[in-house]
Amino acid sequence: MEFKNEYLGEFYQDEEYEKAQLLWLWYDYHTEVFDRSLWSARDETAVTLTTPLAHSESNRNAMKIREYMYEVARRYNISSSAMHKAKTDGYRNACKMQNRMDTYLALDRLEEFNFINGQ
Repeated sequence: MEFKNEYLGEFYQDEEYEKAQLLWLWYDYHTEVFDRSLWSARDETAVTLTTPLAHSESNRNAMKIREYMYEVARRYNISSSAMHKAKTDGYRNACKMQNRMDTYLALDRLEEFNFINGQ
């Protein structure tokens, strides 16, 4: 652990972890947008799929997006442990989905996700 983080209480993460966080934010946004297009009910927390077909389509889409996300992670040498740490991060899990979507859109305007498509 970094000295500043351990002794001064400052938050510090490296570029690998930051990219992993961006990848999970990208994943959350794209899966949520797709899920909202299916037969579902939703609130500010998340989408609730209401039919077996919607569940199947959602899972198929999520798998496709996750495979691409991990392909990008490998391209940038982002370790599976960094991806797992970002996936299980307390902020990600405590945040309402609409807040994550808004954050994605704000960061997308700043072109923070260009690395995902190799731009």
